[in-house]
Amino acid sequence: MLRSINLWIIVLSAIVVAGAIYFMVNTDADAQTTPANDEGVNTMNIDKMLSKYAVVEVKPDLSGLTEKQQQIVKILVEAGKVADHLFWEQASYDGLDIQAKLAASNSPQDKKILEYVNINYGPFDRLNNNEIFYGKDKTIDGPTFYPSGMQKEEFETYIKQHPEKEKDLVSLYTVVRRTGDNGLEAVPFSKAYPEETKKLHDLLMKAASLAENESLKSFLEAKAADFLKDDFYTSDTLWLKLKDNMIDLVIGPTEVYEDTMFNYKASYEAFVMIKDKEATKKLEFYNEHKNALEKRLPVSDDYKKEYKGLSSPLAAVQLVYCGGSSNSGTKTVAFNLPNDEKVREETGSKKVLLQNVLKAKYEKILVPIAETLLTEEARKYISADAFATNVLMHEYSHAFGLNYTVKDPELTVKKALGGDYSAIEECKADIVGLYNQSYFHNKELISDQELKTHYTTAVASIFRSIRFGANGSHGTANLMQFNFFVEKGAIVFDESTGKYSINYDKFEKATEDLANLVLTIQGDGDAKKASEVIEKYGKFTKNLTDSLKKLEDLPVDIVFDYQYNW
Repeated sequence: MLRSINLWIIVLSAIVVAGAIYFMVNTDADAQTTPANDEGVNTMNIDKMLSKYAVVEVKPDLSGLTEKQQQIVKILVEAGKVADHLFWEQASYDGLDIQAKLAASNSPQDKKILEYVNINYGPFDRLNNNEIFYGKDKTIDGPTFYPSGMQKEEFETYIKQHPEKEKDLVSLYTVVRRTGDNGLEAVPFSKAYPEETKKLHDLLMKAASLAENESLKSFLEAKAADFLKDDFYTSDTLWLKLKDNMIDLVIGPTEVYEDTMFNYKASYEAFVMIKDKEATKKLEFYNEHKNALEKRLPVSDDYKKEYKGLSSPLAAVQLVYCGGSSNSGTKTVAFNLPNDEKVREETGSKKVLLQNVLKAKYEKILVPIAETLLTEEARKYISADAFATNVLMHEYSHAFGLNYTVKDPELTVKKALGGDYSAIEECKADIVGLYNQSYFHNKELISDQELKTHYTTAVASIFRSIRFGANGSHGTANLMQFNFFVEKGAIVFDESTGKYSINYDKFEKATEDLANLVLTIQGDGDAKKASEVIEKYGKFTKNLTDSLKKLEDLPVDIVFDYQYNW
């Protein structure tokens, strides 16, 4: 969060500030420019840094579960912690060593630094363009998917020279290492992390032995086996077929956000969840309309796909435990999995809403943001239900559009767009989800006022996500939407009050235009266009930066404090 900077600091630091101010909307300037000790710790105001996260207690109510089900939950939480450790290994070459060093210190300052390192899974601030906040080395290597210090161009050149190795080298489930002759080889996760993957296998088999629900038992057994063979097709498919289960689980390498170079490699994460059956039943309404929503996408038919009876289950859950990638920095409120294009094409995908996480973010972050930045008239249309529905439609909309390019049905959109894929995909999910609200309005399934609540709550949530920073795909995606809406006159800034209003007459057309743009980029696999759009719209403007300064005393996100009943 930016604060006023004394004149002498500006004079002495002009060169540094000129280069860094653009990305510092979420950090304290003094804390980032004054080392605290001989470790080069840029944490003079570590308390301010920690205040970016509001602490939320997670108190899972297991009273509705049988004794065996409660035992299963405990075992799955243990497995989740193994996945969490695996993500530490993936997130950086230095993270675990730094964590151990700080944990061994008796210094109160070091304990606070450790807390922030644990939130970020390393010595880099995920809310501040991954700036290194601990250690003298400002070039600490990031994700360990590729050899330390390897540049993007080297990897691309090697693949061109050795096309026979490409499939394994770009696999979701391998790390890339150098060979003795300075070549590159793909090492499967089960070989790169043998102890941890074997432990995951054993824990899931133990949980499966207690499962009385046959679909859950089959899924757990398949997932356990898949950890040892680095192929999650079977367990991903069975996850979509879970039926009458009170316990739900996502565990393993899933999202590709951490691979900032190519978005090829999947990171380990874990969600242990308890099904909210009543809330889940309410969500089924949306499945009645999935084919109609795909057909009305604002692109030509070549850029659409037929569902062909694919599974699209929805689930509302209470989070029990979250670890790994999904717990790093900003916390997930919902997800749409699996990511495997083959599973999506053949079977479908599942959308999951984390009810207790949604509630916490709405109350602690979104409402205060709306009170600070939106006009009084706009604030009338902020709604917790709209927030939850918008999140659902975001996850739902990941399934829309193409997974493979129009011109080359063998080329995935993910591979075609490379490092820009995640930002474009997150923008698509957001904007298509909002565009689809007009479908329900046109069908008179929601009222004029309800449509306004969806649009207004989405704008407040855009500010919420922009604060995650331009380094993350979600932050970039929301910057793109914000600037596009401003350009189209759908979001209007009042210079005299510093508040934002929404032009509802222009908002629907703006969602249609942006949806057309990103869906077309994906269908064409147009990496050049994707880069141009991100460059044009995915940046901070002066008005936006000034507005975000007003939020500096509000938490940016949440951190979990687990209060188990066992």
